[in-house]
Amino acid sequence: MDNKRGIISRGLAEKIIVEHHGFLMRIDIDAAAKENPFMLLLVRCGCGRFLCPAQDAGHFADIVTREGSDYVRDVTLPVEESRALRLHYGLREEVAV
Repeated sequence: MDNKRGIISRGLAEKIIVEHHGFLMRIDIDAAAKENPFMLLLVRCGCGRFLCPAQDAGHFADIVTREGSDYVRDVTLPVEESRALRLHYGLREEVAV
């Protein structure tokens, strides 16, 4: 993958893409930030959404919820990051039948 910004380990990529369908738990955010601090994550809130580097996602999510005026709905891989990781590692999302 030419885009070094999105490279994380195969194990973490499999966990996020295959097991969690692109959604990140707090532990995944911390792991992604440790492996690649500049990988972009999409943070979706009740009143909007924003992209930020993995190293800042947890901090920004805390800021959003601190005053209680908004909430974080989820944190996901943006489509471009997910697609690049799937192609790089040959991953496919599991589809429930």
